[in-house]
Amino acid sequence: MDTLDRIIMLIKEHGITQQQFLKDVGLNKTALSDWKKGVNASYKKHINKIADYFNVSVDYLLGRENMTFTETEAQKKVSKLVEAFESLSEDNQDKVLEYIRFLKTLEDEKTK
Repeated sequence: MDTLDRIIMLIKEHGITQQQFLKDVGLNKTALSDWKKGVNASYKKHINKIADYFNVSVDYLLGRENMTFTETEAQKKVSKLVEAFESLSEDNQDKVLEYIRFLKTLEDEKTK
């Protein structure tokens, strides 16, 4: 899989349109189609910006490594929290947020 294939795959995996990707990264509207046609390979000069956008390494985009990124323990916890939170009713989501604010207040008081 070459760099362009990886970029296109990441666009699909993130559930965004190609136009949104180009806009977010600050590239010309025709950049992706130009890359596909072989008109230019300007993605190479934007590789750092593209890697940062998708939270992957440049080595991954260039095909030097297979892993997109290693999720930290904190990221895993956040993912689980978001998943659980989204499964709750709106009323229960409000209760969770209220409880988080309460815990934050307790933490703040401990540090004073």
